[in-house]
Amino acid sequence: MGGSGRTFYVDFTAGADINSGLSPSSPWKTITKINTFATYQPGDTILLKRGETWTGIQLTIPTNNLTFGAYGIGAKPIIDGNDVVECIQANTKHHLRFSNINCLNGVNSGLQFINTTHDIIVIDCDSDGHGNDGVIFLDGCYNGYVSGGEFKNGWQSVAGFNVSGIEIADNCHDIIIDGAICYDMVGTVGVYATGVGITIHSHGGDIFPWNITIRNCEFYNNSGYGIQILKQDNTVNALRNIRVENCYSHNNYEGLHLYKAATATAYPNGIVIALCHFELNTLRALYMQGDNIEYHNNVSEGGGQIVECKILKFYNNTLYFPNGGGAYPIYFTAARTDQIYIKNNIVYTQVVGGMCIGVDVSIVGIVDIDYNLYFLLLETTAALRWHWRGTAYNWANWLINSAQDVNSPLADQDPLFVNPAVNDFTLQAGSPAINAGVDVGLPFLGIAPDCGAFEKV
Repeated sequence: MGGSGRTFYVDFTAGADINSGLSPSSPWKTITKINTFATYQPGDTILLKRGETWTGIQLTIPTNNLTFGAYGIGAKPIIDGNDVVECIQANTKHHLRFSNINCLNGVNSGLQFINTTHDIIVIDCDSDGHGNDGVIFLDGCYNGYVSGGEFKNGWQSVAGFNVSGIEIADNCHDIIIDGAICYDMVGTVGVYATGVGITIHSHGGDIFPWNITIRNCEFYNNSGYGIQILKQDNTVNALRNIRVENCYSHNNYEGLHLYKAATATAYPNGIVIALCHFELNTLRALYMQGDNIEYHNNVSEGGGQIVECKILKFYNNTLYFPNGGGAYPIYFTAARTDQIYIKNNIVYTQVVGGMCIGVDVSIVGIVDIDYNLYFLLLETTAALRWHWRGTAYNWANWLINSAQDVNSPLADQDPLFVNPAVNDFTLQAGSPAINAGVDVGLPFLGIAPDCGAFEKV
């Protein structure tokens, strides 16, 4: 950031606002002093003492080019909004860095970045007990980076609003979330969509975010979605380059929900979901609605529904399906659905009644399903577990009537996972999935790609 690089210290117990603040032995006392100090210089740092708490006062970032962090030993310093104010707010500011601060009980958010605030770095900060959002980027924020941190115990302080660990919305772009954990978001009772781990969305009349990367994150125990990507505006956008990579979404109501609002006329466009794991979600692992979607090298435990998608590349996934009752690990529906490519996947049904794949009678567009390995652990291929446009078929009749899977391995071959009981879906030597796929443009190690999420090393 450059500049003088002065460091100011703040200690609620031992400090006084009449002090210089320029040493641990002469610290400031209050957040108010930080907010109102008039002579910051670019590159200045403000450090809060570990183990201290500031209650009922918002840190309102006073100027640009500042760093905020912690000093001393012990627990992270706490800014407690006391359910009255935000903990930290930056409005139209830029070049800011925050590290090792715990935001508690922010009324609407723990860390709030709004109105084109940009060049923001947040390292190992937490938000606990916030109303609505742990971290929010809203109204044109850009060049944001969040690394680490726990965002938990959110509640709905404004009726009708989502409750999320992290929110990215409305004209925000070029933001990376890396290694965050978001859990225990609780929305309106009975309205499952309101409690989400992370949400990327637009509101009606606003601009859908773009150039967003979510990676190495965990989302769990949220009353709604682990990951929500929602378009509510009517603008037809070019590819948005939204990437969700190497994330773990589990024990939510639904693992991934990618969709447009019922009232919106345009669809999310340009989404990549890769190297993720969805399991133990109550309703289903995933629901996807949109255009130009790449879904590859994911492990999905539970149901999956694909609705009104155009240009979907569903490659090299492991669908581990322990449910019966006629549900599907992947089911395609709605007449708009077109240019669907399903290749190099493993579908492993663990119980009687677990379906393999379904294509609804409503589908009129292109569907290309091939080079997939199916295994019915407790049934034979005579079971009616493949559905094609209104009729359930056994494996042999699926091949005849659907004209799909013509190059797929036989459906009764165990893929020989190392240990699916503990989520190890790597392949043992001798697996029929090895070299059984087709080149779809993803990296592979052998003479041809393996089926499933993991290449045999």
